[in-house]
Amino acid sequence: MARLRLEKWGNSVGLRLPKHVLEGLGLEAGSFVNVTLDNENVWNL
Repeated sequence: MARLRLEKWGNSVGLRLPKHVLEGLGLEAGSFVNVTLDNENVWNL
């Protein structure tokens, strides 16, 4: 588990995923993900 901060990038807001999180999820730069919200602050990829 990693606690991440949403950051403003130009007119957008982004989330940087650490390398170990990307590797654990089998993702890389440019990957598409579906995000669902379980409760107020828990997202599932």
